[in-house]
Amino acid sequence: MGKSCEKKLLFSTENIAGKYAYSYNKDPLVKIPLKPYRCERHRGWHVATEKQHSDNWYSRLQSLLDKISLNQIR
Repeated sequence: MGKSCEKKLLFSTENIAGKYAYSYNKDPLVKIPLKPYRCERHRGWHVATEKQHSDNWYSRLQSLLDKISLNQIR
């Protein structure tokens, strides 16, 4: 598992997080690229690998809540 949310850089916009990830991913030694994702907990944006983001407890909880919400609408 990757860094906890509190230890990651926090960006104010998706655009800024995307630019950071793009710059990081340009390095030819990068094997697993970073991707920006919205963090509702911190009301901002973080960057992480796909696995780090999906393993984040808060992301898993938010995903479950989203699924519950979608089922209630139908």
